[in-house]
Amino acid sequence: RLGFGLNELFVGTIGRFHPIKGYEYFIEAAVNILKEVPAAKFIIVGLNGDESNPYWRKINALVRDKGLSDHFMVLGAQDNVASVLSCLDVFVLTSRDELFGRVLVEAMGCQVPVAAFDVGGVREIVDDSVTGYVVPARDVSGLGQKVVVLLKDEKLRRSFGDEGRKRAEVFFGIESHVERVEALYDKVRMI
Repeated sequence: RLGFGLNELFVGTIGRFHPIKGYEYFIEAAVNILKEVPAAKFIIVGLNGDESNPYWRKINALVRDKGLSDHFMVLGAQDNVASVLSCLDVFVLTSRDELFGRVLVEAMGCQVPVAAFDVGGVREIVDDSVTGYVVPARDVSGLGQKVVVLLKDEKLRRSFGDEGRKRAEVFFGIESHVERVEALYDKVRMI
């Protein structure tokens, strides 16, 4: 449906089109990734993705300026984010800051390994070198290297994906969330 071939490897991110999401870092990393994995394709999906948004226009211009138009799709909001996530081989998070990063949990829940900048609560979600990779914030080269490792190793992608799914269910599933909230209420009642 997106126009990419079945033998291509997909790297993507999902969020809103806002400078805090750091999509320009993703584009810079893509340039390096393509040197190692020419079959890679990239996708950005986000809210406010239209001509009225200056950041959306900036990201599209950067894709064109870097000569990545044949490798990139920049889309607005999509109805079924889980379908987009399940098409990915690697999910990336290049945010400048991220309080929690729920989209990482969603990607892991879809068994997609992740590579993310170490911002906000990312380390609480991603178990580095188990469910994905965490690299220093704004380290475009390091991010690209980790994505290349994942793209070149299908067995590692599957392992990280399986572990990510488990982690998403155990730590972030509705049952565990309800238990933690109830425990917090019980603790507050005792004070």
